Amino acid sequence: MYSTWLWLLAAASIIVLLFRTISTRYRHDRRKIPGPFLASFTNLDRIWSCALGKQMDYHLSLHAKYGRLVRVGPNHVSVSDGQSIQQLYNISTKF
Repeated sequence: MYSTWLWLLAAASIIVLLFRTISTRYRHDRRKIPGPFLASFTNLDRIWSCALGKQMDYHLSLHAKYGRLVRVGPNHVSVSDGQSIQQLYNISTKF
């Protein structure tokens, strides 16, 4: 009896995790921002580059490949355009 409940709990957890991963990847306000596939649903590549001490070089290579805006994590965007800072960090903006 306990094993049935454990299987149901495990299955429900996996379904919730998959749903959350997919919804994070395809969130409407960030899905159009280019970046590595892994970065669209996890921070593992950012954590890995930081652990190696190469995060700045990694971000520079991503900007060389993808452009001014790069999605570097599910909820993180890297901006390489200094002119955009005022627009992004203005009080009235939703960024």
